[in-house]
Amino acid sequence: MDKSFIEIKPLEIEHLQNSDWLNWLSDYETTKFQNLGYLPQNKSRQISYLEKILTSSEDAIFSIEIKRENKINLHIGNVALHKIDFIHRRCVLGIIIGEKEYRGKGVGLHSWDFITNHAFNMLNLRKVYAYIFEGNIPSIKCAESCGYIKEAKFIDYFYRHGKYHNCIVYSKTASK
Repeated sequence: MDKSFIEIKPLEIEHLQNSDWLNWLSDYETTKFQNLGYLPQNKSRQISYLEKILTSSEDAIFSIEIKRENKINLHIGNVALHKIDFIHRRCVLGIIIGEKEYRGKGVGLHSWDFITNHAFNMLNLRKVYAYIFEGNIPSIKCAESCGYIKEAKFIDYFYRHGKYHNCIVYSKTASK
C-alpha cells in the first residue's frame, strides 16, 4: 500500500466511538497474539482505559488511519509506546491492526517505523522493546525489517487460550 494513504494521528476518544475498535478486541484472529482481550470489553471499560492512557506520561498512543476520497479517514488500528521511562530512556512498543483487509499491506511496517522514530527523535528515548508471541510472524517480520534485534526469549511468558506461550523480546537502540 502506498504510504501516502496512511495517516498516523494522536488517538482521541472519538476514535473509539467512530470505529470498530471494540469488535477488534473481541475478535480471536485480531487478538490471538496480543496480551489483551482477557476480560470482556465494553464501551465503558474502553473509555475508562482511554481516559487513563491519554493523560499518562508513560504512554504515547496514536491512531492508524487510511485516507479516503470522502475526506473521512478510516481508523484501522493503533500504535503506541507504553511504559515510557524517561530516566532509563526506554519503552515498549504496542500495535494492533484491527481491520483485517489492511494486514500484510505494509501498514504495520510503516506504523512500526513511525513509532520507533517518534521514540528516538521526539521523546529522546534510547531503546524500544517489543514483546512478541513466538508464533507472531508478521510482528517478527516488522521488527526485523525496522532494524530490531532479537534480544531474549522468555519461556512460558504469556498465558493465552488455555496454554502458555513463549515471548521473543526484540529491541532497537537509537543510533549514536
